Amino acid sequence: MFRTFRFVLLLAVLLMPAVTLVAQNGFIEYLEGDVTLQRSGNRITPDFGDELQQGDVLVTGGDGLVIINIDDRGQVKLLPDTELILDSIQDDISVELKRGGVFSRLHRLGGKEFDLRAGSMVAGVRGTEFFTLFGKQVEDEPDVWLCVNEGVVGVSVPQVDPSGETLVREGEGINILAGKTITDPRFYEWTTELNWNMDPQAGSVADDTSAEALYDDLLDIDYD
Repeated sequence: MFRTFRFVLLLAVLLMPAVTLVAQNGFIEYLEGDVTLQRSGNRITPDFGDELQQGDVLVTGGDGLVIINIDDRGQVKLLPDTELILDSIQDDISVELKRGGVFSRLHRLGGKEFDLRAGSMVAGVRGTEFFTLFGKQVEDEPDVWLCVNEGVVGVSVPQVDPSGETLVREGEGINILAGKTITDPRFYEWTTELNWNMDPQAGSVADDTSAEALYDDLLDIDYD
């Protein structure tokens, strides 16, 4: 009887690090359609609740959508045709958007940082909600578009200006032209039509905003 109790206690202790790892790394909160998880050279079809690890790459197809939860400190929603690399998801959070669009909602960071990179752009926050679209090529280099729903996001292009930062506030949007020039923050009427919802029980989490329409609007603006 006592030996059995010791075995159960030892098993519980051995399992504790694994539970902690899941809490640190995050997990898949919701998904639909074509979603692939790339890990250590392997392609995995993920499911609800699957643990995420540092270095994972999430890819959505034309009908895919996935919402990830990172240690209850934030959520990231990937739209269709999106690729996101989870560079660091334990202490400070760092992700890289390779293509497509993501909604990011950060809260309870506890002094930690969240950085989202897209090409030459770096967006740094400490608690906010913003949308990033990457991959539309207007000039020689792809552009990046970003708007803020809540809070403030500091945007920089270190390769061009290592010490410069543009603050984008609630209700404002910017475009990083050809990965080099940050336009002045301003309000865009159509950004109010973006679907910021990340709770499937509260309604649809899908967003059907046309990326082409976003760029048509931006191209109509004279930035000179």
